[in-house]
Formats: sequence, structure tokens, C-alpha cells
Amino acid sequence: GQTARITTFMRDVNTSRMEEIEQRLLENITKIFPVERYNVYMTGSALLFLKGTKYLVKNLIMSLALAIALIALFMAYLFRSFRMIVISLIPNLLPLVITAGIMGFVGV
Repeated sequence: GQTARITTFMRDVNTSRMEEIEQRLLENITKIFPVERYNVYMTGSALLFLKGTKYLVKNLIMSLALAIALIALFMAYLFRSFRMIVISLIPNLLPLVITAGIMGFVGV
């Protein structure tokens, strides 16, 4: 089989803009290179950073949900008081919420 490589360069953009660019590129690639005839792979540091950021955000959300559930479950078992559950959640979730806020502010 034959192989071709097309290389392009672009300026640095934020994550949401990169997602738009990736989506438009994929749409154009499938129009130009039909899937049944060509195997096209997009690579590069920008896409790697995009996938890493998505992975990081997904895991942050999962850890936040898991932390809330486990802390609430343990506190409910230990104290059997809704008030104690809420009080114990605040200091345990504060670092996760601050991290998520900083990531949102910075644009990650």
C-alpha cells in the first residue's frame, strides 16, 4: 500500500477552540478521503494536549463525585446526622473545587 503524509502548522489556541478545529478537520478529511478507501490519522502535540486535558477534566469530575459519595456515606454511617454530613464535606471537597475553579478560570 501507499502512504502519504500531510503536515501543517498552526498557532497555539485554547482547548475549546482546538476542539472546534479538530471537529472541522475530521469532517473535511472524511469528505476528501472516504473512510472505505483511506485510513487517516491525526497526530501532533495539540491533539495530545487536547486528549490529556479531556482526560484530566473527566477524572476530576469522577473524583469529585466519588469523594462526595464516600464521605457522605461514611459520615452518615458514623454520625447518622445530615448536619454532620454537610459539615464534613466542606473541608474535604474544598481542594477539589478550588482545582476545578482554577482550571475553569485558566481555560483548561
